[in-house]
Amino acid sequence: MGVIRVNYREIEEIRFGYCLGSGKEGRCYFYEEDNCIVKLYHCMLRHGQLYFDDLYDSKIAFPRDILFYENTDLIAGYTMPYLRGKSLNNGFFSDMSFDELKLAYLELKKLIEKYKNIYMDDLCLDNIFYDKAKKSFSLIDTSRWYPKKDGYKENINDINWEFIACLILNLDIKNNIIFEDRTVIELYSMYYHYGLQSIRKYHNFTFDRIDISELFLQFLKVVVEKTSENEGKNIKTIKELIRKKENL
Repeated sequence: MGVIRVNYREIEEIRFGYCLGSGKEGRCYFYEEDNCIVKLYHCMLRHGQLYFDDLYDSKIAFPRDILFYENTDLIAGYTMPYLRGKSLNNGFFSDMSFDELKLAYLELKKLIEKYKNIYMDDLCLDNIFYDKAKKSFSLIDTSRWYPKKDGYKENINDINWEFIACLILNLDIKNNIIFEDRTVIELYSMYYHYGLQSIRKYHNFTFDRIDISELFLQFLKVVVEKTSENEGKNIKTIKELIRKKENL
């Protein structure tokens, strides 16, 4: 939407601000005056590698202003809106109901479908926020997104695997749940041994006839029901079951 020219001194001033987090690409700082986030790259990008600064959505942190370094075509960073919420990197929140989560999830699917010709690279748990007050999800860190026809199919596949991983995190966090559902046990076992990226890369064929969205909702329903059913009971976890099976 706009261009801001910055020099070394101005970049260093931003670096002395409040850092919200750091990743492979750069660090994010809270800029209180404009109630926005400034992302500074570890290494500057060439002009043309950052897209969608012309888009606005209250649930997606699209770039606002691009920070060009002095009189060059190198991008030092960009600003984006500050979206409230907590990331899902520690699993779903224990006080979220099934209906609340399901509705927010279906709304997120519509949001992703709205931008069907964008590939949303790096859809990970760190970049998915949940705003409890609004009961809705939002997406941050779009710097690796790029135009791609029919990107929706890959995006929705990615978001579902991330949500399944989030449910698996909940199983570990609660540490008192046992399941008999074959699909749930198989997914958990695969995740426990190989991690999410390996599952998506090498094991998708196992579930190629299952609608991944329905799989997530099925998985979610089983988690919610079993959590309620077994609440307060002293029972083994799936991880313990896997270890026992391996030792037989």
